[in-house]
Amino acid sequence: MEKVDLSALRDLTLGDTEFMKDLIETILKSVPKELHLLEDKIASADFESQAKILHKLKPSVEYLGIHSLAIQRRKLHEKTSTKTPIFSDYSAFKSRVENALQNLAEQKEQIH
Repeated sequence: MEKVDLSALRDLTLGDTEFMKDLIETILKSVPKELHLLEDKIASADFESQAKILHKLKPSVEYLGIHSLAIQRRKLHEKTSTKTPIFSDYSAFKSRVENALQNLAEQKEQIH
């Protein structure tokens, strides 16, 4: 499992651990909802909505601190912009994001 790097969140929150925990909680709640919505839009071939959701996911994915995952999100976004189906690529992305969220939740418990 890829390990989340909290450096970007630490920088953003200026080391305020409570604010950092709040942001992490927001990510943990919002990203799964966005992934579910994205799946619906993939199934209906709604490329415009897919692009919007992938754009909305950008900061959350970047805050996970896994550079290759951010690149993968960007490539999916580029495909939707050209109306290229992303279903086969999306499965791997979703799995990586879910694993990263699990690691993020574990790291959140260690923040004091």
